[in-house]
Amino acid sequence: MDGVPPGRAPLGDLAIRGPQEVYGAYAIVAWNASAAPGAQQCSDLLNSNPGQQQVDVQVGDMACFTTEGGRTGYLIVTGTPDPDHLTIEATVWSGA
Repeated sequence: MDGVPPGRAPLGDLAIRGPQEVYGAYAIVAWNASAAPGAQQCSDLLNSNPGQQQVDVQVGDMACFTTEGGRTGYLIVTGTPDPDHLTIEATVWSGA
């Protein structure tokens, strides 16, 4: 997600790893507040929870993640069309 336009990273920044589980190759942590996080909030959350690489999700769940290039992002799960697929919206901040 570091390129413009965003594309695949060699290891993949995010992946589906089972029913309703998102894998973050570099780091991913669930965001449990009701409002979407900002860049600093995600950065703080990731720094206080090092080493986590998977989260279980449902529609509406949010998570902060780190990209291959070291950028910070967040995602919200917008749909689960079937057990092997999720739809998400993601934001990646530059230099966050």
